[in-house]
Amino acid sequence: MNVGGVPRARATTAPERVDALPDVSVVLPTYDRLPLLKQAIGSVEAQHFASWELLVVDDGSTDGTAEYVRGLGDPRIELVVLPHGGNVARARNAGLRAARGRYVAFLDSDDLWLPGKLAVQLKEMTNAHVRWSYTGYDLIDLKGCDVRRRAGSWQPRAGHIAARILTTEVGVAVSTLMVERGLLESVGPFDEDPALNLREDYELVLRLAVAAEAGVVPETLVRIREHEGRATQGRDDAFERTARVYAAFMRTCPDPRLRRIAERRRAYHLAEAGAEQLRRGAWASAARFYLAALRSGVGLGQWLSAARRGVTGAFSRRGVP
Repeated sequence: MNVGGVPRARATTAPERVDALPDVSVVLPTYDRLPLLKQAIGSVEAQHFASWELLVVDDGSTDGTAEYVRGLGDPRIELVVLPHGGNVARARNAGLRAARGRYVAFLDSDDLWLPGKLAVQLKEMTNAHVRWSYTGYDLIDLKGCDVRRRAGSWQPRAGHIAARILTTEVGVAVSTLMVERGLLESVGPFDEDPALNLREDYELVLRLAVAAEAGVVPETLVRIREHEGRATQGRDDAFERTARVYAAFMRTCPDPRLRRIAERRRAYHLAEAGAEQLRRGAWASAARFYLAALRSGVGLGQWLSAARRGVTGAFSRRGVP
């Protein structure tokens, strides 16, 4: 059965391992998502491009993930088993340490690649002489049906795009990302700081964008799932975590113009984090975020809007009209 146009993984006769190193190492972290993982692996096996290795990093799953991957019998697929820690940056970095390819691509275990993804993206990077790139993507649900975007249309941009990524004018999904391994070694791996967990991909993309020009494939080559089991779904600290990304960026970015943009974005997210805390009834925590936003230079209009929405949400939660 096909899901979202991509076949499930099958334990078929695998090709013989060759001595030549793969062109692309695919890093796929997972935890207790075996039904979706099978589809993700199947989308790698269905690639038109053959020179790949797949590093499945199992973060201590209890649903038979390790046994399933071992049973595939494909020498191109390697299992990396970790004790469960819930830190996706740590899992991805474990895959990076085992990677042998010149390029590294990332795939989340609930997402899917279309069959031409690796071939088209690698060709674009070669032709454009870029060291990292990303592609277009669609959103789907658990049944593979299209989901409407909540934040407008996706805009492809190439070149020096760090400022556009900071302002979220450009969005780079980790499952669309391909990077020359030498560039990753230069900028450093995913940040394993627990404070950045679930936003570590955004932090890495910002470092890549500062270090090198980006290539882009406007074509939709990835299908990203929106579902209740998604790691970032329903988080009530997303604004706080994103503000930490901007703070980390400001500590390392050498460009003062980009640091100023990051400071404005951090101030905005601190104010929104305050509103979120207020809606939850955490008044003291909300006050700290609102004060930090003011100190970071948030616009008065933005601050008042966040404060008003926070207060409205707090009283609505209490049932006050």
